[in-house]
Amino acid sequence: MNNGYPHPRDCNKCMCPSGYGGQYCERRPESPNCGENLRATYEWQTLDAKMGNYRYSDEMSYCHWWIEAGKNDIIEVKVESLSGTCSEGCIYGGLEIKANSDKRLTGYRFCCRRSNGKVMEAEGPLLPVILFNRKEYTQAEISYRIKRRR
Repeated sequence: MNNGYPHPRDCNKCMCPSGYGGQYCERRPESPNCGENLRATYEWQTLDAKMGNYRYSDEMSYCHWWIEAGKNDIIEVKVESLSGTCSEGCIYGGLEIKANSDKRLTGYRFCCRRSNGKVMEAEGPLLPVILFNRKEYTQAEISYRIKRRR
């Protein structure tokens, strides 16, 4: 499910792409004290996500959100604001929006303020959003909605 594949040493579970978890990649990955499932509507809604402790860590921390809509809906997302450590490859933290139809691929990654205002679309029913951090503090505010088909 969700482009997962059987674990090579345990066929009772799957190896999941980032943004997916559970035995068969059917659940949002668990994130301590953050993340949730959100339901998109035709009205703009806001997700304000923050993480970090102003220190450096060898390990990346992750928070996962799933924006859900109907199977035939288009989810529109806009990066309203982003702050954190701007770096090539977003190696210290940032925002990942998995808007590609092939969920095995890494999503669009943002970690610099110049990304503010970016708009993207994804086919429903599910859009994983991942905030990640290993240095300082990362904050992202996105708006999302179901886009009306013309």
